[in-house]
Amino acid sequence: MSKIVFLWWLLNGTITPAGEHEGHKLYTVWFADGKVADYMYRGEILHYIQTKELEYNEDYEFGLTPDQEDEMTFYKNN
Repeated sequence: MSKIVFLWWLLNGTITPAGEHEGHKLYTVWFADGKVADYMYRGEILHYIQTKELEYNEDYEFGLTPDQEDEMTFYKNN
């Protein structure tokens, strides 16, 4: 379910691409209350969606390979 929420947030602009680090995409999360979380890995965002705890921790699994991330970006842009 969290992956569906992630994709929905990506499509509606709650999450926006913010570059790359070591081959993995980084994202910015724009919260409704005006707060912003920059340079988050996909796994960190999935953790937030599941737990509502915002934590920078690169030990969380990335969830997708860089190729799969590119494919998700392709669907967003087409």
